[in-house]
Amino acid sequence: MSLLQGTVTLWDGVGRRRLGDPLRGSAGLLRALAFDSRGRLHVSSSHHPHRVFDLEPEAVARALCERVGWHLTRAQWEQNVPDLPYRSLC
Repeated sequence: MSLLQGTVTLWDGVGRRRLGDPLRGSAGLLRALAFDSRGRLHVSSSHHPHRVFDLEPEAVARALCERVGWHLTRAQWEQNVPDLPYRSLC
């Protein structure tokens, strides 16, 4: 993990490659990040004392569908998950 100008970059330590684009947020000053044994990301910041993010692909897909309320268009897919081939999620 690396922190730079309000972003977080996740790295595959074994493969020595960056995992996706840097993550940005509006959670204020980042205080701590940790992964638990189930692969969930725990985040603490000045605005949110503790938040948990399930990063399993199926959980991310469900959250994305709930947020947008419909299937992503190809353009939305390219903007949000450009490293994966387009598919219907919802």
